[in-house]
Amino acid sequence: MAKASANLSDGDRRRVEEAVREAESRTAAEIVPVVTAASSRYHRAEDIMALWCGLIAYVLLGVFSPEHLIDFWEGLIVLGLAVALGALLSNRVPALKRALAGKTEMAAQAMDMAFRHFRTFGVGDTAGRTGVLIFVSLFERQAVVIGDRALADKLKPEDYGSIRDALLEKLKAGELAAGLEAAVRRAGEVLAPICPRAPGDVDEIPNALRVLE
Repeated sequence: MAKASANLSDGDRRRVEEAVREAESRTAAEIVPVVTAASSRYHRAEDIMALWCGLIAYVLLGVFSPEHLIDFWEGLIVLGLAVALGALLSNRVPALKRALAGKTEMAAQAMDMAFRHFRTFGVGDTAGRTGVLIFVSLFERQAVVIGDRALADKLKPEDYGSIRDALLEKLKAGELAAGLEAAVRRAGEVLAPICPRAPGDVDEIPNALRVLE
């Protein structure tokens, strides 16, 4: 899987961090953008591909072997190579691995990873419980937005959806930085009326973009 940092230049990071500063100038909420390369290794997908390659190789070996007799050691070597090839293919061809992993499993893994980072980066530890995580997992092409307890009754599902969709729209076009920037700015627009910044408000979480490999 490609590294997340390969999709973001230093200039991209500065753009996103500036968007966070601008958005938080109008709201007491703490907006935390996080990018990860993948939310899981999906070993099951690797195993499925390896088994399919092994099965196909074993059948072909039987078909093309003289009198359809398979030598034990010859079969074992071919099977081992085919299994290794299957595992390699699933790792080198992301589309193949995504197909084997399945949309439901990938969505669940991205959600689980988002909640982990919600805790890891202290998004749920702000004094006013107004943290918001904007999380994107590149392999799965999934985005998750999570708001803390103080925002639960104020933000509607469509509010979260508008932030997520702003990110995904750009991500589909291969514009990760622009997507993060758009999502952060949309979050600021949504949060400012319901959670306005008060005089003397303290920035509790650094505005940095977190990039995880």
